Amino acid sequence: MTLAQITSTISVAGVTVNSVTQRTAAGLIGQAPTLAAGLAGALTTRTDADTGIITMTDAEHGITDADTVDVYWSDGVRYGLTVTLVDGTAVSIDVGDGDNLPEGEDPAVVVGVRQEIDVDFDGDLVELIAAHCPKRAHVEFLTGADASILAQELTANEAFTWAADSGHANLLTGDPVGKIQVSCGETTGGLFNLLGVYDSE
Repeated sequence: MTLAQITSTISVAGVTVNSVTQRTAAGLIGQAPTLAAGLAGALTTRTDADTGIITMTDAEHGITDADTVDVYWSDGVRYGLTVTLVDGTAVSIDVGDGDNLPEGEDPAVVVGVRQEIDVDFDGDLVELIAAHCPKRAHVEFLTGADASILAQELTANEAFTWAADSGHANLLTGDPVGKIQVSCGETTGGLFNLLGVYDSE
């Protein structure tokens, strides 16, 4: 059995509270990939809420047809978009989920090409899990057949956590997790961590 622990310090108006959440289980979840930096651009054509053309700042952006990307802007993110066409710096995107693409005159965006990580566990058996990145990021938990289980934006340096018997619903129930896809929403990359324990016996 392995002990997993979340330690928190809360300070308000001169009062500090320390909290420790501990769970034990035999199964381990541990991934620590370095996320590639997101790529700067502007949404120069907005056809509708989920379709448009992004003009990339760097001509050597490396995005290719059929890539899956997450698009970030100051107060939103649309994730799981498909790149339908790349023509030089013009990158056409479509579909996805999340926030509607931003309106306005050529709003600045960051395009994060998704990185897929093979990780297998049954979310119904999770006792404790945490996801963290020092950069703004987005992670989607998927089944082996690419059905979405949970999509979660990560604020820079703020962990997403959940523990069993904490009074909060488990968001990873249903079909087992077969993979995750992660992207970075800033123009410098960062280390993404996914840590947890689950009942495997």
